[in-house]
Amino acid sequence: MSAGANVIKADTYTASAVTVANTETALLSKDPERVEAVLYNNGANTIFVGPTGVTIATGLPVAAGASLTLNGQAALFGIVAAATEEMRVFDLGDD
Repeated sequence: MSAGANVIKADTYTASAVTVANTETALLSKDPERVEAVLYNNGANTIFVGPTGVTIATGLPVAAGASLTLNGQAALFGIVAAATEEMRVFDLGDD
């Protein structure tokens, strides 16, 4: 382990690939056991993430090739401007 690395204690790990469309797409469901989630934009265009009702105008942009780490248990959704893109989702839980 490298100096300064964050250590996250989790009992379960779930990995998935989600195809995000130009309509609100579920990335993570609400989970009170979630410790952390890591999202990676595996597509060629920006994916916008946020709560239900997210739009390209209100979502947090995750550029192609970028990742986002979140602490929290809320549901999370994504949307793209056109076509579809793939978001990789790594969900760490504490059962």
